[in-house]
Amino acid sequence: MLTGLYLRNYILITDLRLAFGPGMTVLTGETGAGKSILVDALNLVFGRSSPKRTAPDPTREVYLEISFSIGKEHRPVLDYLENLGLETEDGELVVAREIAPGGKTTTYLNGRKTAGSVLRDLHELLIDFHHQRDQQNLLQPAFQLDLLDRYGELLLLRNEFRNLFRELKSDLQKQAELQQQEEAGRQLMELYAFQLEELNAASLRLGEDTELEQEFKLQSHSAEIIDLAQQLNQSIYEQEGSIHDTLSRALAQLQKYSDISSGITQLCGSLESCLELVGEISSDLRSLQDKIGADPTRLDEVRQRLDLINALKAKYRQDSIAALLGYRDKIAAAVSSHGSLTEELEEIARQIETRFDALVRKADLLTEKRRQTARKLAAAIQNNVRRLSIPKAQVEIKIDKKTIEKIVLTELNKVYTESGQDEIGFLFSANPG
Repeated sequence: MLTGLYLRNYILITDLRLAFGPGMTVLTGETGAGKSILVDALNLVFGRSSPKRTAPDPTREVYLEISFSIGKEHRPVLDYLENLGLETEDGELVVAREIAPGGKTTTYLNGRKTAGSVLRDLHELLIDFHHQRDQQNLLQPAFQLDLLDRYGELLLLRNEFRNLFRELKSDLQKQAELQQQEEAGRQLMELYAFQLEELNAASLRLGEDTELEQEFKLQSHSAEIIDLAQQLNQSIYEQEGSIHDTLSRALAQLQKYSDISSGITQLCGSLESCLELVGEISSDLRSLQDKIGADPTRLDEVRQRLDLINALKAKYRQDSIAALLGYRDKIAAAVSSHGSLTEELEEIARQIETRFDALVRKADLLTEKRRQTARKLAAAIQNNVRRLSIPKAQVEIKIDKKTIEKIVLTELNKVYTESGQDEIGFLFSANPG
């Protein structure tokens, strides 16, 4: 039972506290007197509407509080609170909402912060609103289902089904995400394995690209270098009148006078050193020709090796062999440490199966209780209608499951909604035929 209403800094109200006693309370007043403010406050506390009007003092918070007296006869409410781990003191339940000047909302249940969804659930268990055109709602299947569940005190069971349904859908979403991650990881590891095989097969060596580039330049100009070395060797050593011959003749002539002057002796020594150096240069030129040796096959090998290395640099966007080897080590470590999500997928699959089985049982239980309630409610309505001088009136509440076969998980969203698996219809006949 609603026992109290407290409003502070709300629309036109600075501070108001109303107490309601047992029985029926009527609030009257002409249009514009403010009756709707109280109704709006009730809806706002439970999150059924959003604040659209400013507070009298915009610098202060808006505070709305509703008090209820909960007795043992309100079993669905007590069961719901028990599931939350909340006990009412002396059967009193206080629901409150505080709206800060910046718009932040905080909801409370018996002084303890709680989620807005909890208050929305409690709204269904605590308050009924009846409006001028409520009879038109009887034509809506959703309203008929709500009416039936309220009459049969099935809202708690329906909420349990809804929560289980949401948890199952959340598990299915998580499973889909894990499967996507597993597939993406598998594809990435396949790519890494291919790249690792390609890089290992290349047998890269630090500094190899620099050495090959030098060798390629040398091999590319080998013919010119060999020709030049031959010409220089001829001029320096081998041909008649070469530098070696000229120095040899000069040394022979000066040696005749070496015992006369120490300066000539020193000069002869210098000429001998030059002759030795010329001989070494000639030998080096011959060695250079032998070492370089124009080899088209080797030039082609070097070119192909450089092409491979440069292609790998471009493919993996690395600027050196050192960087390529670093990337290879990185993906090798990734492949080695990669863990499969198989265990997590198996666990979520088991959880889905368990919750799905529980959901099916809960849905069937809800359907059975609705059928029992439907027979009682239809009989009660029919008895009352017949007392209105409509003796042949017939009332029937039809409950149809969306499927009579055993549901499979892939049909979850086709068969179930948050309210269960049933389609409902209120059937009425005033006269025979």
